[in-house]
Parts: sequence; structure tokens; C-alpha cells
Amino acid sequence: DSWIKQMAQQTGMIEPFTDHLVSSETMAHGLRDHGYVIRASDEFHLLAVGRQDVTIIDPKDFGDHKMTSFRGDICVIPPRSLVEVRSLEYLRIPDDTIAVIEGHEAYLQAGLLISRYSLQPGWKGYAKFTVVNPTPVPGRVYANHGIALIYFLECETG
Repeated sequence: DSWIKQMAQQTGMIEPFTDHLVSSETMAHGLRDHGYVIRASDEFHLLAVGRQDVTIIDPKDFGDHKMTSFRGDICVIPPRSLVEVRSLEYLRIPDDTIAVIEGHEAYLQAGLLISRYSLQPGWKGYAKFTVVNPTPVPGRVYANHGIALIYFLECETG
């Protein structure tokens, strides 16, 4: 998409930016016809399943103390658990744009669910995803491989 390429090169909307689709087995990343595939970093935060203090998932009390953090090339998600992953790319969403993020099709086909959400106009930072493994067997997330597709939607300001 020429608009994405132009914005990335002129404003640093996506850093680092890859101006073409790079295939890595089934987990491509980079510029696509109608979006951009961002990669998972090597930082993972797994839900600390089995710890005595993690007895209930409470969105009002879901801090880092409920997670086990580590770095690596592969994160194995236990059955019926989740991991928080951040993007390798730093994003700067323009003031007249909303970015919608959805999971990479390879993860969805494997039964792993990636949170879908939007980044509001003017947002800056690394995107964070929750990858849920609802299956009865372990699942994998790969660092430095495509994890989510971003669609950019220009909006009117006023």
C-alpha cells in the first residue's frame, strides 16, 4: 500500500519498516496490499498458571504479578492459558488515522486467538497482544515472525 509506505518513510509511522512482504515459512511480515504485518518481539509474559496467588482472572487486578516474564525465540503457551506479546515494531499512528489490529491467519488456523483492537489517532508505542490458547494442547508463538495485521483507516478530524 503506497500510503503506508509513504507514511512510514516520511513520519516513522512504523519502525523498523519493511517495504515488502517477507516470507518466513507461513509467518510473513512487512507491507501487504492492504495493510502491514507486524512481528512479535522476543519478550513474553505468560499467565502464571499453577501459582497459589493466581486463583481467579480479575480485570481490575491483573498486574505483572500474575505473569511470568521471559525472553526467547519461541514461547510455548500451556493449554487453556494465555501470553502477552509486544510488537517488534514501534508505531506512531497519525492524528487522522485509526489502526485496527487483528491476528495473523497462521495463528488463527492453529486455534490460537489474538486479541483484536484499535489504536486511536495520535497513539505511539509498541502494540501489545494477548494470545489465548483455548486448546487442550500447548501452542507456540514465534519471536521475529508475523503475529498481527494492521489496517489503517483515515478519519475526518474536526
